[in-house]
Amino acid sequence: FLQIYIYPEFFSNYYFRDGMLKNGDWIRYNELALEQLSEMLEGGLSKWNLYTMAYDKTSTHSISGITSLYYYITNSNKPYYVVPFHAFIHATTCLYLLLTITYITKIKRLPILAILIFLSLPSASIYFTHINKEIYFWFSISIIFYNSALFLNINSKDIKNTKFSIINLILLFIAVFFVFILRPQFAQVFAIFYILILLIKITYNLIFYKLILYS
Repeated sequence: FLQIYIYPEFFSNYYFRDGMLKNGDWIRYNELALEQLSEMLEGGLSKWNLYTMAYDKTSTHSISGITSLYYYITNSNKPYYVVPFHAFIHATTCLYLLLTITYITKIKRLPILAILIFLSLPSASIYFTHINKEIYFWFSISIIFYNSALFLNINSKDIKNTKFSIINLILLFIAVFFVFILRPQFAQVFAIFYILILLIKITYNLIFYKLILYS
């Protein structure tokens, strides 16, 4: 609706084509995705490459590789076909943020207000209507925040929690993988963050158990 009617009708001065606004990286991402899609339609899935080569032949764009694979699977070739998938990711991101805030603050109503503010931002429509890295990046960040909070509070002696921690770790690895392929500099930041958190947790446990044993 936004791409087919709202953008061309009310923002015609900023409208490019195929549901995209002007002057955005999504134009280049889509062009690269379509180029790889044409190769995949001729040579099959074996022609797919996650790191799609840019026009300068020196840089790559993984978001174009993800988009071309989506085009190939869904038999589509227009940016507005990714809207349902992006909307699902965006909604899931909001859900994870809601769960994270609720889990940390133990407040039920206030987090909903915070998420409504996040949803009402004008940039939110760009996230799920255009091809961009941010939709996947914030999705991964929300998973990392929520599952990290859970992981740091799981009692590994409980069988049920142990099973849950395995699922938790799998989700974390998937999220970190997406961060690594989209914005690799942040993967290094998270690696340092987890090392520090792990050291703090180990130190806390040692001090805590020492106080219990010798108190």
